Amino acid sequence: MANVKNLNFLLKFIGGFIIVGLVIFLIWFLFPMFIYKNVFKRYFIRQIPYEVEKNIYRLTSDLSDIINTSIENQKEQSLKYISNELNTINAILSNQKFDFKTINEQLAIINQIMVT
Repeated sequence: MANVKNLNFLLKFIGGFIIVGLVIFLIWFLFPMFIYKNVFKRYFIRQIPYEVEKNIYRLTSDLSDIINTSIENQKEQSLKYISNELNTINAILSNQKFDFKTINEQLAIINQIMVT
């Protein structure tokens, strides 16, 4: 029975220290902050140029990827368009009867498309 009482006392004693320690642990940073404020401030201010430069590199990398993808898509569209136009011209010229009226109409359509 004495051992149980001693154990209960010991648990209450340790529990009290744990609770007090927890409270101190949760608010410990408030006490020395007025002393170390300038140290932390200088540290973070020195980090700003590095972080800005790092994020600018990331941004330019992302933008260059987007631009390169857009250029590749435009290139593919242009090649398809040129191929279709060459096929149209080839189909017109392979026709045995040379209908110059149709050829002139097709060239006018191509010139309109090229202007816009």
